[in-house]
Amino acid sequence: MRLFKVSISSSYKGFNSFYSILRVEKVCLGRSVFIGNLIRSFLLKDSLRVNNILLFVKNLNPSFSTKYRLVHEFSEFEQLGFPLEKYFSSIKNLNFKVLKSDFNNNVWRGYLEVCGPNYSINSTNISFIPNTLFVEGSYFIGKVVPKYICLKFIFKVVL
Repeated sequence: MRLFKVSISSSYKGFNSFYSILRVEKVCLGRSVFIGNLIRSFLLKDSLRVNNILLFVKNLNPSFSTKYRLVHEFSEFEQLGFPLEKYFSSIKNLNFKVLKSDFNNNVWRGYLEVCGPNYSINSTNISFIPNTLFVEGSYFIGKVVPKYICLKFIFKVVL
């Protein structure tokens, strides 16, 4: 009976990918014989995922409180003029690129704040903390229709 033993001998992080060098050995009758190395690469941009999207809304009308509130606390969220699911799905479907390799950082906080009226929300308006991540391309996320409403999106991008 032949068994093959595969072990990771080392890993390296490139600009937008990880590389692992795998050591392959054939085990026969209790002896292991080195066969060779395999190199496996993993693209980072395929593994960057958006989690925990929070949407805060503020009414600029002086008769209302001017504090940001979560959407489920905001009674007039129907007046946003754009379905909430479209905002969230647009943010989840963005393509990200890591600008600077850093093994210590695998979570980024995305931040986007916009105010109406008829303000088109674009992916180029998103800021990240730390600023080693950016959105590839320019994508339409949604629109703020009322002139008296401000939106603030806070989300997490995890590697």
